[in-house]
Amino acid sequence: MSGEAWHLEYAVSFDDEAARLDRAALKRIHAYLQATVASGQPRSRGQGLSGPLAGYWRYRIGDFRVIADIQDKRLVVIAIRVGHLSGVYKDES
Repeated sequence: MSGEAWHLEYAVSFDDEAARLDRAALKRIHAYLQATVASGQPRSRGQGLSGPLAGYWRYRIGDFRVIADIQDKRLVVIAIRVGHLSGVYKDES
């Protein structure tokens, strides 16, 4: 093992959506993501997505979902979107 660790990054889109969440939910989401990245196996907790979001992963945290891009070459998980399960998968473009 090379001693390299996974890192967590947040996209601007995640930050914008996270600003709308209550503090307790956001704290829980951040803790979950940090634990997932610290495990060194970010795919162990998530599920790969299909369809238009193929290639991305989703993490289920209570009633909330985080959509992430797992980049193996960089050892980074980029949290792209966060929201309630009823709306996080909808395209807002």
